[in-house]
Amino acid sequence: PLHELDASWNNTVKHVQSETLMGEELARYALEMATVIAGSREELRRRPVLSLILCTIAPLVQDQEGIEGALALAEAGIPVGLLAMPTLGTTSPATLAGALVVGDAEIISGTVLLQLA
Repeated sequence: PLHELDASWNNTVKHVQSETLMGEELARYALEMATVIAGSREELRRRPVLSLILCTIAPLVQDQEGIEGALALAEAGIPVGLLAMPTLGTTSPATLAGALVVGDAEIISGTVLLQLA
């Protein structure tokens, strides 16, 4: 994952979004890389060059390594997006309303954890 970030930053001036920063240690290394790219921690917080997408594990489970990495990045002000992963009839109820409730619960639980960081 760190090589992916390195390749991205060396080949574009655009913001980089990752979904592969699992675990606190890996996230902290990525944070250090992003700090170097941004110039300082303050500048990184003001204009993040990195963000993270975190997928839940339906039904109603957060991946431990994913949450650890997301918490480390959120503490530094890096944006973290959450994606719900319910599948109608298998990992959520078969109805659209039921799947939306499960998905919303997954997103809300992740948001609460990140807000506590």
